[in-house]
Amino acid sequence: MSHYRALPGKAWKIVGKASALGEEVYILEGAYYDTRGRILAGPGTFMFNAPGARHGGISCDLTLYIHCCSGEPDEIVSIDLIDFEPKEQPPSLAREVPDFVNAER
Repeated sequence: MSHYRALPGKAWKIVGKASALGEEVYILEGAYYDTRGRILAGPGTFMFNAPGARHGGISCDLTLYIHCCSGEPDEIVSIDLIDFEPKEQPPSLAREVPDFVNAER
């Protein structure tokens, strides 16, 4: 599990290179954005980064499940904290608790 959170008005721009057998990534919460602030991938998105592939994204608040198929982590190419304002907000996968659960009996 990985979690990245930037201060308001900022975002993390991370570029990596996948390990020898690649990696599987599942976005639990948050999103990857393009440089214009639009969502490229949000909650529930599954991605496979092929062996040796350069990959990355811009994120403000992101929780990922990452499975490194070789057992070795990515090579980090760059990590930068940038000025950034998203134009869209990702939906949440968290289920809302039904009203009857919280009702007094």
